[in-house]
Amino acid sequence: MTLNNAPSLTSLPREIFDSIVCEIQDRADISCLSRTSKAIRSLTAELVFENVTMLWTGNDKVKMQNAHAIQKAEIDLQCVGYRIFTPSGNKPKLPPPPDTYEYRSLILAAMRRIGLDQSRLSKAFRAGLETNEFDIVVGLLILLCPNVISITLGLNVLACNKVLKFILHGYALPTECTGRVSRLQHLKDIRLGTSFEYVRSNILVSWPRNTQDWILDLKSYLTLFYLPELKQAQISLPLLKRSGVQSELEWPAESPSYSALQVLRLPDSTLPPNHLHYCLEYTPFVTHLEYEFKMWSYDKLQAHDLASALGCIKDSLRHFKFAHDHWSSEDPLIGGRGDLEDDYEYVIGHCSLKELTALETVTIPACVLLGWLNRNCPALASVLPQNLVSIGLADDLQWFDTCEKDKEDLMPSIQRFVGEENWRESVPRLEQFNFGYSEWEGKDETVALFEENGLKCQFTSPETDCGY
Repeated sequence: MTLNNAPSLTSLPREIFDSIVCEIQDRADISCLSRTSKAIRSLTAELVFENVTMLWTGNDKVKMQNAHAIQKAEIDLQCVGYRIFTPSGNKPKLPPPPDTYEYRSLILAAMRRIGLDQSRLSKAFRAGLETNEFDIVVGLLILLCPNVISITLGLNVLACNKVLKFILHGYALPTECTGRVSRLQHLKDIRLGTSFEYVRSNILVSWPRNTQDWILDLKSYLTLFYLPELKQAQISLPLLKRSGVQSELEWPAESPSYSALQVLRLPDSTLPPNHLHYCLEYTPFVTHLEYEFKMWSYDKLQAHDLASALGCIKDSLRHFKFAHDHWSSEDPLIGGRGDLEDDYEYVIGHCSLKELTALETVTIPACVLLGWLNRNCPALASVLPQNLVSIGLADDLQWFDTCEKDKEDLMPSIQRFVGEENWRESVPRLEQFNFGYSEWEGKDETVALFEENGLKCQFTSPETDCGY
């Protein structure tokens, strides 16, 4: 089916609204759903919302959309937008729906079914549905799926979205907080936003700041911690205010009960470690944490805050990956003028992992694990947990000559750990060391040192996952 003859809301099969799987690729049109058998279609609102899953996929090479109505026990909704962050004006333009009384009646019936007709955005929803506005249609699809277990929304879906904040605050929070019946209580997996695609050497700090108001605020993201069945979350938080501006985290309602969350991924995140601490206090069952902290210009990483945050999940965390860098290599302190002093510290203190009793694999920059300055560097054995199996030391700030522990700084700590500190007593399960450094002279000698002492050693590029 081409975009020009895509069906409108009135001609969709009756099964699609209770369970929908959507993949949007290459500016895909949200209205491109297949014309399945006309016999199963219905224009009456009472029969539109039933129990069949709609699978919706796109093809970048062929400008067509295929959809297949399938029977499925579990309900899965995914709506994948573009990875490249662009203004709302570049969102897909949906074909206009029929201007008929039947269609307008169907819209009103759908809104009444989920209580939108009594909401403060009732006029906006009605107007948007009557014109097939992209954000409104996506929002309606989410609300029409009370048993949805998985949602993925690309960054372009989040950008300048008129209704997503209202949906999360109105339908993700418990009923006692909003007075509405929650529509997302069965959600198990959510992915909001995707990583920016850019060449790091060209991106400017001022670029993301100028788009700060284009995406959801922090309170909207925090509503997800109230979902009782949520097990996995990937949340991109790229455009929050600088860490020094916000000192405390403000929840959208009373502090949530303990979350069932097990996997938390925070790519491209400006959420500072002290705010992460507040979140992890309510997620005691997290086993897998990936945290990419993007610092603004002149910000410093408080490594002790990171260690304190990890302490909230010290008995459950098994896999941890941490990365940090700046929004721009054009930072005037380091990239622009190149006049950074040798003693300037972008990392304050160090982040010990010693108390993380369940931790098995970790990827972390050496300057975070051991501290920025060599004179204050702790022994490697004193910061590693007893049950660790694999460790990766990554070179996150590779483009700054003075902003990372190089081989000359790190090698003495490694030699002491392998040869003198009797690592078998402090980390008896350790099997492998991985190094994600762009430059490392004497790799063969380093590998031989580890192998002689019963450990595997591998070198990868800084962009490669070197932990697990």
